[in-house]
Amino acid sequence: MVGGAGVYAWRIGEPTAELVAILSDHDVRRLFAESRFVRLQRLRAYADYSLVGGAVSDGIAFAGGAHGVFLQGADDEGGPELLKDVGLIHDLDRRGDLTAAVGLDRNQRPDRADGGSFWEPQIAWLFKDGDHEVRSLLPTRDQGESMSRCNSAGLSVVRFIAEDRVLVVPGAEPGLFVFDGNGTLVESLEAEALLADAGCDVEGRELLGERTYRLAWLGSRRVIDEVVADGSGNVYFFVRRLADGRLDFGDGEDSPRGRVCWDLLHARADDLRGIARTECAVESVFADARLRADLRGERAVILLEDGVAQNLGRPAEVFEARLTPPGG
Repeated sequence: MVGGAGVYAWRIGEPTAELVAILSDHDVRRLFAESRFVRLQRLRAYADYSLVGGAVSDGIAFAGGAHGVFLQGADDEGGPELLKDVGLIHDLDRRGDLTAAVGLDRNQRPDRADGGSFWEPQIAWLFKDGDHEVRSLLPTRDQGESMSRCNSAGLSVVRFIAEDRVLVVPGAEPGLFVFDGNGTLVESLEAEALLADAGCDVEGRELLGERTYRLAWLGSRRVIDEVVADGSGNVYFFVRRLADGRLDFGDGEDSPRGRVCWDLLHARADDLRGIARTECAVESVFADARLRADLRGERAVILLEDGVAQNLGRPAEVFEARLTPPGG
């Protein structure tokens, strides 16, 4: 559950949800003292739990947009642990005792007195429970400039696609990358292999901050919105596209119309290049819709939500589906 109240877990069939993670005022003060960059007033004012990974039995990793990556251990009563004070967190995931995140972290010299980038050289990290050493996964190719400019477009994905394989999709920078549990690169390929676009060709970050421009820009691209895996080697990519290329903003309409499709691509964790494609497996009439999904075996839960973050009040759509590999 997303919001300032914390992270809740709800078991199917139970009448109520259980609060499993929250940043209390005590936690915020403690984390502020431990970290060079965490800003106490920002954490208090903008509690955000919009990125969540893991299950209650294995602990839960969570993050907001700009307040660090946290871990609440399953048996830890001492409050959340700050894994890394990432400046802009784009996505995270967790499996077993591993947590992965993609985003932008502040340079150790944020004043840029040496003329260097504001962002550190890495854009993805791997954390192992009990190991205080952060494993850097992926270096930036342009000092983080593209991911910074396209931050509000939601282009990055990180997912565990097998027990010891984690996939990083930078989105704003080229390529898809697979690492093992030790952080070693085992495979890389271009986004085009998944029939998607990569890169950020906008001139400035403020452009994508404007709603109409962002929707038009996203409508001109094929974006990997979501990746899920079934634990048996099957990996599914939801690739978003504007089906007919038309956007209708109407006359003061809060929810612009346009036929958005998500093509479903199937691949194997050990062969991401061998894909099978189902066109327009999911669709929406709202041009701002974005897709999120989770998968257990063949049972998928798919969420279509307002991707503009304008609090328009339009209810999200959620439904169940079965995802089966070709021939299954």
